[in-house]
Amino acid sequence: MFKEGDLVKKASGDAWSNGETIATVSHVEDGNRVYTKETKTWMVYSALVLVKTEKSPIELTIELLESELLKLKLDEEKIENAIKVLKNITI
Repeated sequence: MFKEGDLVKKASGDAWSNGETIATVSHVEDGNRVYTKETKTWMVYSALVLVKTEKSPIELTIELLESELLKLKLDEEKIENAIKVLKNITI
């Protein structure tokens, strides 16, 4: 039913003791229990529901990488401009 990486929440709607309401499945055991990464607890399948997200983990990862790439491009542009300024300075 659940697999590693799935986002889940308690079927009751309650939060875990750490205040989290959504957790990531880390391990699946015996096809009946899952271990959640953030809460570090084991839960039976029937106590959990899958959280629907608007974007898949892959889409979120792509967005993060694109954001990091943009930052690198902006840094590269700043360095190139600094080099141009330094080349124009006469001693």
